[in-house]
Amino acid sequence: MGETTTLRRWDWRLALSLSGSVAFGLACSSSVSSPAACEGVGGGCVTVAECSPDAGHVNGTECPGYPDTVCCLPLSACATPEPVCCSGQLTFRPDCTVGQYVCVSGTFCDAG
Repeated sequence: MGETTTLRRWDWRLALSLSGSVAFGLACSSSVSSPAACEGVGGGCVTVAECSPDAGHVNGTECPGYPDTVCCLPLSACATPEPVCCSGQLTFRPDCTVGQYVCVSGTFCDAG
């Protein structure tokens, strides 16, 4: 039987606080860096700027050139509008994973 190897990457997430200050968060996730891996989940490897909330959803599958490139899924991959994740006063975009939003950093912000 074949072996399966899981690679880990350290994921630096940029967040802007409500006051406009910048913070970085560190999370560990399992993934393999490959355009084929991103295509396999229905996305494409693009620059961070090309995957704005109006253009697509971020997915945790790593792309070559990370962190400057991300795996971006089409808007139809998860419901819109995209919710916001919070950690204290910092806000983050969630990952779209198998049709569901996941907060990699923090938790979903309160709606009210």
